[in-house]
Amino acid sequence: MPQCARPDHHVEQRIRWCTRRIRYAKDAELERKEALFNGMGRRRAQSVFVDPDR
Repeated sequence: MPQCARPDHHVEQRIRWCTRRIRYAKDAELERKEALFNGMGRRRAQSVFVDPDR
């Protein structure tokens, strides 16, 4: 991210901001995956990972 490499910021502030952004991004991705998994239902979601036709 370009904001992480800005030289006019202190290093501590930059690192703190980057780790916070990364943590938020990972949480959002996890929530999205869980919502997708729960929305499809256990059986259909499992069939996506394990294809019975193979």
